[in-house]
Amino acid sequence: MSNTTYLDPPVYNVDLDLPPRQRWKHIALLYRDQMKPLVEYLNDQRKLELGIFDTYATGLLSFVNRALLLTSEHKEELLGFADISSSVGMDFKNLLSFNLGYDFLAYCTSITTRLGSKEKIPHHLRNMDWDKVIADCLCSLTITVNFQRNQTTIYKATTWVGMIGILTAMSSKLSLSLNYRHTTEYFGLTKNVLAMFLGWWPIGLLIRHVLDQNLTFHDTVQQLSNKYIMSPCYLTLTGASAFEGTLITRSRTGSINPLCLSTREYIVQTNMDHWVHVTDPLWAGDDSLLLNALERRTQAEGDLNNYDGHEDYMSFGLNLLSRYPVMNGETVYQVLMNPSKNIYISRVVINPPTKRPDLRHSDLEHLNKGHYQPDSDDRYYLHDHAH
Repeated sequence: MSNTTYLDPPVYNVDLDLPPRQRWKHIALLYRDQMKPLVEYLNDQRKLELGIFDTYATGLLSFVNRALLLTSEHKEELLGFADISSSVGMDFKNLLSFNLGYDFLAYCTSITTRLGSKEKIPHHLRNMDWDKVIADCLCSLTITVNFQRNQTTIYKATTWVGMIGILTAMSSKLSLSLNYRHTTEYFGLTKNVLAMFLGWWPIGLLIRHVLDQNLTFHDTVQQLSNKYIMSPCYLTLTGASAFEGTLITRSRTGSINPLCLSTREYIVQTNMDHWVHVTDPLWAGDDSLLLNALERRTQAEGDLNNYDGHEDYMSFGLNLLSRYPVMNGETVYQVLMNPSKNIYISRVVINPPTKRPDLRHSDLEHLNKGHYQPDSDDRYYLHDHAH
C-alpha cells in the first residue's frame, strides 16, 4: 500500500505595485532557515558541474546574468530576497542558480484536455518532478503565490520559495506549465551557456514576463513560441474558451510541430518529443525520468482513452496524476487548473510511490502478454496502449 499523502501549500500575495526589492521580503523572512538544504544542494551541483572552475565561473556567470539575462525588475527582486536569505548562504549567486535550474534540470508531466466538458472548454493537469536528492526540501518550500496589482490577483502560480520565475501558473485567460526537453544535440549545455551570454531568455523568467503583461491566450502562445530562449523546453497552455489548448515544443529559436486541442481530445506531454514513440537508451542514459517518460505518457493517455464521463473530471484528473509512474518518487507537487471556471487546486505530494504496487501472479502473466487490465479498486494501474 502507498503511504502517499497530500498537503495544501501555503498561499501568499506578491504585490507588483511595490518596489521590486520589497516584493518577496515577507516570504524570505518566513522561510530563510528552511532554505539551508537547498543552499547545500546548489553548491554541490555547481561543484559537480564546474569542478575547480566553480569560483571563477560562478562569479563570471553572476556578472553576465546581471548584465544580460535579468531585467532590472527581476534583478531587484532577487537582490531584495538575497537581503534576507544571504545570512544562510542563499545569496544572489545561489538564487540565480536556482532560478536558472529549469534550464539545466527539471522534469514533469503536463496535460490539457477537453474531456469531461460539454462545452469543450479544456482543463489542465500538471505534475512537477525534480531531482529526488532535493525533492523533500522542495516540498517544504512549495507555495502558491497570488501576483497582484491594485490588490487584485492577475495570476497565481505554484512555485518554490526563492524562485521568481514561473513554471506553473493560471490567470483568468489561460493556464500554463513548463516541461524539460532533453535533446541529443552536440554541446547542448555549452549552447545553453552561449545563449545565456547572448542574453536569450531563461524560460521561467520569460513566462513571468509574459504573465505580467496579462496577454490573451493567442498573444501568449505567440510570445512563448517565438522569443529566443536559453534551452529547449515544452510549454503546455490551456485557454478559457472552447478548444483553446496547445503544446509548444521549443528549440532555442522557435516552435517545432505544435499540437492543438482543436484537432484532438487531449494532449499529454512528459519529457520526450510527442512524435517519438520509442525510448532511445543513448538519449535517456541512466536518468530514471527520461527512461520512464514514454511510460508516463502511455499511462496518462490510456487513462484518458478510458474516461467514460461518469466520474467528475476533477476527481478523475487528480486520480490520473496520482497513479504510478505519472506520479513517482520524484514528484513534488500536483496542480489542476481550469481558467474558465477559476479552479486552481494545488497540492504537495508527500511520500510518492517509487514503484508499481505488487501485482498478483495472474496479473503478471497478463502483463507479460500485454493484456493486463486493473481491478476497479486498484489505485495505480496499467493500460496497454499502442502508439
